[in-house]
Amino acid sequence: FLVGDAKQAIFGFQGGSIKNFEDFTKTCKRMFLSENWRSTQEILDYSKNYFLSSTQQRANYEKELENFSSSKKGSIPEIFSTVGHLSKILCLIKENKGKEIGIIARTNRQIIEISKHLDINNIPYTTTSSQATSLDARNAIITFIKGLISNDSADKVSATFTAFSPYSLKEAFDFSAALKKKDYGQVGKINLGIADLTRESLDGLFLEKIYPLCVSKGSEWFTTAVTVKSQIDEYFTVPTPSLETLLDFLAIGEEVEVERRKKSEITLTTVHKAKGREFDIVIALPSSSTHPYSYIDTIVSAIFNSEEIDVQDEIAEESIRVNFVAFTRAKEKLNIITDFTHQNDFHIENLSDLKVDDVTDTNTSSVLDPHLTEAYSLFLGERFTEARKLLKSEDPWLKERIISYFQNVDHFSWSSVMTKTDEFLMKNILKTNYARGIGAGSGGGASFGLDVHHALEAVLRGRKKPADFSGDMEMAVKNGLLALEDLKNDYPGLDFEGAEVDVEIPVKSMVKYEHDDLKLDGKIDVLLKHNSGYLLVDWKTDKRDNSASEHKRQLSVYKKMYSISANIPEDKITTCVIFVALRGGVNTGKFDQSTHIGTKDAQVFKTFDAHLQTVLEWRKDPAKFIKALLERPTTDPLLLAIKAKLADESA
Repeated sequence: FLVGDAKQAIFGFQGGSIKNFEDFTKTCKRMFLSENWRSTQEILDYSKNYFLSSTQQRANYEKELENFSSSKKGSIPEIFSTVGHLSKILCLIKENKGKEIGIIARTNRQIIEISKHLDINNIPYTTTSSQATSLDARNAIITFIKGLISNDSADKVSATFTAFSPYSLKEAFDFSAALKKKDYGQVGKINLGIADLTRESLDGLFLEKIYPLCVSKGSEWFTTAVTVKSQIDEYFTVPTPSLETLLDFLAIGEEVEVERRKKSEITLTTVHKAKGREFDIVIALPSSSTHPYSYIDTIVSAIFNSEEIDVQDEIAEESIRVNFVAFTRAKEKLNIITDFTHQNDFHIENLSDLKVDDVTDTNTSSVLDPHLTEAYSLFLGERFTEARKLLKSEDPWLKERIISYFQNVDHFSWSSVMTKTDEFLMKNILKTNYARGIGAGSGGGASFGLDVHHALEAVLRGRKKPADFSGDMEMAVKNGLLALEDLKNDYPGLDFEGAEVDVEIPVKSMVKYEHDDLKLDGKIDVLLKHNSGYLLVDWKTDKRDNSASEHKRQLSVYKKMYSISANIPEDKITTCVIFVALRGGVNTGKFDQSTHIGTKDAQVFKTFDAHLQTVLEWRKDPAKFIKALLERPTTDPLLLAIKAKLADESA
């Protein structure tokens, strides 16, 4: 069975091409799923007629939409024709208080504009996309890095205006004036610090300066810094890095996502991020035409052409499909905000209600943070102490992020169960690949290990042969297969059962824990079956095998999880760690391998159980985690900044 909807094919550049549907219909029998379980009949009737009246390929879709139906009834969609889009959004939010509202826009630029307006009006929301603050943070980080590494005076002056600069705003303007006068002697006095275009140098820059300052500026700044650093780490896989190509890479890199864990009735999202989701009320700001052609389209076109996909067929009706997806996210009520020029593109007689108003938006750029305006009012009233106190108070985002994580976490894994509070905070709560004492860098070892896992899986599944690989990868793959052959002597009838096997069980089924449906999940590298039971194998690409005991503890947990999941007695399951890329301190050009069979699994499991109980206690009372984190000694600059911030919030 192949399930899909050509009307919602909005991810063509990722392989979700409508050409797929054309190919499938040549060999498959078409069947239509016509009953919709999400939206009311009125929303479906509108969406159906909007799509059919807009598409140039009506005949291709009439049959599948013929019985498009729902058992639920409601009001017809409302089309609001206004120039005050932001003001109308606020009105609709107030009218639908208590409902789950999805504000769905086409572009990230719209998201930033709306988020800024919601922030100014103190309306809480969750967003799946960038906010204005995220964009500010990203630009500041990149501008500062550029100024540090570049030899261009203009770049250095621009960097003095960022939050990371050691200069005041007045000094930054003085440097700017000196540059205009070509006073390069004055400009030459700029000292932003020392950095070069190496992973080690940028690791130190983020650790010592960027991360600590972003912690003090709030959740969005810190999350953005983590994302930018991750993209820089990815960039350093190129053989010959340069500042120009780094900046290009960051310019077209992934959109910065800021995960707000606070529960909110309002979700602000782009259409692509809303795919598969649903909301009681949808406020849609649809697109009436495709975006202007840009250099990114050249790249996308090349991808389509390489797959023999007609670009024009693919993107000609993209806006129609995108709008159809947005409209059908609504469960109870659909509101569409447009303007006078495009109102007739969306109003359908008898199926929607058109409302025209003359509301306008205030100039958001002139509206100050209410926090600042209140302090300014206190200052004018000569209440200096109160004004100073208000200015110093900050949003307790870090404490709230910790509490919210423990309130909302629904699963743990082997790697997420750790008792060192600083590492738990960084990896699980703040979700950065920061390593204490090293910085936020990620070496090539993890990438090689992941590639080896994928390669061995492909060979075991028969999709590839060892000869398809070369160099270190070929040696590692052959070592893994050789180890499996050797195991056949000790385990007669040994045969491949599965690879990358996902296992998920309720926590309360494995340890003493009386609570909700909290899950524990994991992934078994290789599952083998033999005449007397099962063998769980874990591939490791460590240089040395002196960490075998730690890996055995992990497998002891997987053994118990698989026993519960598959209802197989634990004494029928054996664990095995196989090192496939052992090499000494001197590179000889060869890899060795070693095999370590798990023993005393029950005793080893007790250590994990103790660690898990500590984490479960934190989940029950996050204050205990915060207290332990503040008491943990450290000399790390980032952790010191985090502890200082958390101490202020907890005072």
